[in-house]
Amino acid sequence: MFSTSAIAGTPVINAVARTWWLWLIRGLAAIIFGLLAFTWPGLTWITIAILFGAYALVDGIFAIIAAVRAVEHQQRWWPFLLEGLVGILIAAITWYDIRITIAALYLTIAAWAFIPPTIFACIAWWITRIPRLAGRKSSWWSIGKPSAKCWPARAPSDFSKK
Repeated sequence: MFSTSAIAGTPVINAVARTWWLWLIRGLAAIIFGLLAFTWPGLTWITIAILFGAYALVDGIFAIIAAVRAVEHQQRWWPFLLEGLVGILIAAITWYDIRITIAALYLTIAAWAFIPPTIFACIAWWITRIPRLAGRKSSWWSIGKPSAKCWPARAPSDFSKK
C-alpha cells in the first residue's frame, strides 16, 4: 500500500491541492456536458463536429503560419505545412459533409474507450507476473492464496467460537 505521508509532499499533489477548485469546476463542467449530451444526443454530435471543424481550420492556419516562420528562420518547415494542409482539409471535409466527421469522431471515441483499457488490463496482468514490479520479493504463491487478503487471520473453524 502507499503511504499517504510519502505521497503528500510530492509536487504534483501540492499543485493539485492548491488548485482544487479548478478540478471541481472541470468535473462539474464534465457532468453538465454529459447530461446535456444524453439529453440532446443529435445536437451534441452536430455541435461537436462543427466545433472540431472550426478548430481544425484555425489549427491548420496557425500551422501554416508556423511553417512560414520556420522558413524565415531556416528551420524545418515542411511538417508544419503538412499539418496545416491536413487541418484545412479536415475542416473542408467537415463543412462539405458533417456526417463524415461525425462518423470519424464516433469511431475515434469508440476506439479510445476500448483500446487504452485493454492495454492497461494487459499491463496489469503482466505486472502481476513479475514479482519485483508488483512489489513482491518472490513468486505469487509465496504470499499465500490470492483470496487470503479477503479473509480474517483466523482459521475457518474459529468462526464458530465467540
